Amino acid sequence: MLQSGQFATINELVKREGIAAPYLARTLRLSQLALGIVEAILAGRQPPGLTLEVLRGNVPDD
Repeated sequence: MLQSGQFATINELVKREGIAAPYLARTLRLSQLALGIVEAILAGRQPPGLTLEVLRGNVPDD
């Protein structure tokens, strides 16, 4: 919705969806994962410790 221009800011999206801004910000970071990581997750080949909860936390830049 942000990419399409339907909403100009995260705050607009938060109000529309009725969710917490920190939750949305953490979730949006997941869209920046490398394609190989996304493909592994979708195929169920991610390492056992790589969970949604972990990815929503503090993920190192490297």
